[in-house]
Amino acid sequence: MHFTAATLLTFALSAISASAAAINIRTTGVDYSAPITTPEKRTVWVAGLNHTVTWNTTLPEGITMDQVAQTATIKLGYLTEDSENLEWTLAEHVPLYTTGSYEITLPSDLEGKTNYVIALMGSSGNISPEFTIVQMPVPEAAPEKRERKVVLMD
Repeated sequence: MHFTAATLLTFALSAISASAAAINIRTTGVDYSAPITTPEKRTVWVAGLNHTVTWNTTLPEGITMDQVAQTATIKLGYLTEDSENLEWTLAEHVPLYTTGSYEITLPSDLEGKTNYVIALMGSSGNISPEFTIVQMPVPEAAPEKRERKVVLMD
């Protein structure tokens, strides 16, 4: 295959132009996360049940929809001194700016803790205040039924 110098130059300039456009796209995005409104500090959720995560869908003035991520991943973690420990993915591809809420199901085997957080991972990560998750109460066993026998005496 034989290329002329003009063809090679055109190809090289196209590649540089495409790279510059890709860099420009990445640098024009806005690092913005919708503030989470539920759960909040006093929230108590029960492991294994459905709960609703809510967030504010209003963009700050000057930020347009095409500058931010349109979907997010909802993750559950717990705070320690050095990490958010975002171990559980509760939902993916959640629309960020249409409803402002999403129903999730918590894993049933979660430990009871007061330092859980929800992360809404879109343009960047936004984390809720710490809140509490308790284990689902185990129902008490019904009292054992005893059969009563009636013995007739002659």
